[in-house]
Amino acid sequence: MIFTIPNRTPCYMCVTANRHKFQQLGGSVSAEEDYGSNGRVMGEVAISADIHLVSSAAVKMALSLLLPEDAEAKLKDFLNRAIDGGFNYLTMSMAGDYWFYPSIFGDTCGQYAYQSVWLTAQNQDECPVCGSVHHRIDPLTVPLQTPQTEEIRAALKRTRLQD
Repeated sequence: MIFTIPNRTPCYMCVTANRHKFQQLGGSVSAEEDYGSNGRVMGEVAISADIHLVSSAAVKMALSLLLPEDAEAKLKDFLNRAIDGGFNYLTMSMAGDYWFYPSIFGDTCGQYAYQSVWLTAQNQDECPVCGSVHHRIDPLTVPLQTPQTEEIRAALKRTRLQD
């Protein structure tokens, strides 16, 4: 989960800069595996528990950010330590051997799943969103891309044929 606060945290583009660079070089940033399901998503036992965990954390973060400064709720200060520490990127793992978690928690007793790590990112000077003033662009000048309706229709048609 990534949250951004103008002038206090790096923006989404800065936090995900490595992903964007890799993608521009032609690399894939997400799995392309089918798992033998012929293009359909297979069910995963108890995935709702994982979704619930991540969603609960995201809701708590969002509510903390939305509370007014004069609110008396303790939740208002929930993210202050993370923000002050420069952490605006929370990763969560539901599997003990996911990504870099084994190298961090591998020797810690009792570790397997439901782990989290706060990451920090640096503002990029060249960032068009939050970089130095002479690199910034007005977001309203960026043309929005409309969905390619023919591609969506073709995908829906393929899905119906497979069912």
